[in-house]
Amino acid sequence: MLKSFSQIPLGQFQWVVPLRSLALPVRVTSAGYSEETTTAYDWDGLRRGRSEFTLFQWTVSGRGRLTFAGESFDVRPGQAMVLPIPHAHRYFLPRDSPHWRFFYLCLHGTAVPRLTGEFLRDRGPVWSLAPESAPVRLAVRIYELGRRNELGNSFQASALAYEFLMALGAEKDPANDPVSGRFAEVLAFIESNHGEEIQVGELAGVAGMSRFHFTRQFTQALGTSPGDYLLQTRVRHAARLLADPRLSIKEIAGRSGFRSANYLGKVFRRVLGVSPRQFRNSGMYSNRLR
Repeated sequence: MLKSFSQIPLGQFQWVVPLRSLALPVRVTSAGYSEETTTAYDWDGLRRGRSEFTLFQWTVSGRGRLTFAGESFDVRPGQAMVLPIPHAHRYFLPRDSPHWRFFYLCLHGTAVPRLTGEFLRDRGPVWSLAPESAPVRLAVRIYELGRRNELGNSFQASALAYEFLMALGAEKDPANDPVSGRFAEVLAFIESNHGEEIQVGELAGVAGMSRFHFTRQFTQALGTSPGDYLLQTRVRHAARLLADPRLSIKEIAGRSGFRSANYLGKVFRRVLGVSPRQFRNSGMYSNRLR
């Protein structure tokens, strides 16, 4: 459980990333816990510079407002904004709100825009997240480590940033969505057997549907095809195995359900923007952080 937010002092920090670490696929570059009380707090998503990054901002109390893709959202306690920058949006303290208190993280890296795009397609820019949820707990942890100057080196910061993004991914996972509850048995089967040769027809059999009907219903409910969902599960498993330096890329490919190390590399690059070896060398799944 988180301690009371009232016991956490306001503040912010920026993490200066050494030049040699600029190629890290994911990294946290700044974090803060702020309270805004005037309408001077007003950000245009197209006027934040040319650097691509993602803003995560979770509301503790008060209320802010976001305009995004022609829609207007009141961002209330327990709600987070997940915003790509640069992008045509605006978030601000409206005149009828006395304050807006929030935690925020800024995330840079080659893999961040791709993952953020997936999150937006699945859940949009405003998410409801409980204080005890993994993304909120990690955001607070990163902020407090930075405030106490205990974040460590750039690789440790990168590992925490990746852990945070994976926590967001789990929150948006359709397996947690009642709409896709009828596929829970299929998702459990994929998780338990992703290292094996699985055909879509076999998954349809688990669901008790014809292959055509299953593929259409699965894609509609989960926002991705059965084949792509299986690939994403295999990539997540491979990423975890890369933490073990004793395993070769070839061994990891076999354990994760990829027919070769080359195929694993191709899919890994497509999903995360880096090769498995680059991911391993970045220290993102450093054992000392687990």
